Amino acid sequence: MILMICVEVKQPKLKEFMQVMDTMMQPSGSGGVSVYQRIDKENVFCLLKDWESRERLDEFLDSEKFEFIVGAANVLGETVRIIKADQVEELKI
Repeated sequence: MILMICVEVKQPKLKEFMQVMDTMMQPSGSGGVSVYQRIDKENVFCLLKDWESRERLDEFLDSEKFEFIVGAANVLGETVRIIKADQVEELKI
C-alpha cells in the first residue's frame, strides 16, 4: 500500500513544512518514506510512504498524527493532494 502526499508550500512557510516532514518520517508501521522535491518549483514536495499492509495504512489514516499532518499541510500549503494506491508497478526499461 502506498500513500502519497503532495504539497505546494507557501514560500514563507518552508521551515515549518520541513518540521512537519520530520514528523511524518518517524517510523509508524511503514516500509519507509521518500521525499521528493520538484526541480522546476522548489516549494513543491511529495512524500511517498510504503505501508506493509492495508490495515496499517488504515490505522494511520485514522490517527491523530495523520490529522496533524493534513492540517499542517492545509495551513502551510497552497495546494494539497493525497493519493492512496494499492500498488506501484515497476516498469522495466
